[in-house]
Amino acid sequence: MARRSAGSGRIRHIPDRQKPYKATRSVGEQTESKSFRLRREAEAWLTSREGVTTKGTTVASIAEAWLARKLAENARGTLSTSMYKGYEGLVRLYVIDVLGSKLASEVKPRDIDAMLAGTALAATSQRKLRTTTNQVFAYALAYGYCATNPVPQAQPIRAESTLHEARHALSTAEEASLRARCAEIGGRGLRRPHAR
Repeated sequence: MARRSAGSGRIRHIPDRQKPYKATRSVGEQTESKSFRLRREAEAWLTSREGVTTKGTTVASIAEAWLARKLAENARGTLSTSMYKGYEGLVRLYVIDVLGSKLASEVKPRDIDAMLAGTALAATSQRKLRTTTNQVFAYALAYGYCATNPVPQAQPIRAESTLHEARHALSTAEEASLRARCAEIGGRGLRRPHAR
């Protein structure tokens, strides 16, 4: 039997069973148990709500609990490892670093805007970060850690022009100048030389 730290529960290995790992944890005055095929699934389940209380809960503890749920999904095979690593990277580098010390109930849309503006990410990656942050706060809202999800009220991510569009876009003045030069040449316009 493997013991974990006090208050977090325990994991027992029972050989010759389809789900050999049995995790048990205390919930108030009752205990709840669940069996798992893999030890890491049992560990993720034990930590999924550990250290998270509804009053005065920080974004960091909620984000860690959300990541533990995603790890459990990965262990069950419903979430790929690369997706989990992508979530983990975004959450640890941005959500926890920037918003982690704040109470979830005190995060405002302007905090989300500031987090997104403070990144050097491309628009596509900023959208992924915003979507991931939205999922973390939706989890917090579902479990009562905050009253509202601030992400939908934050400013939308503006689309960047692609490099191709930026290279080929003409300003109005440049276009007028080009048209005038074409008219001077004799109205033939600009033509590409034919390969001979």
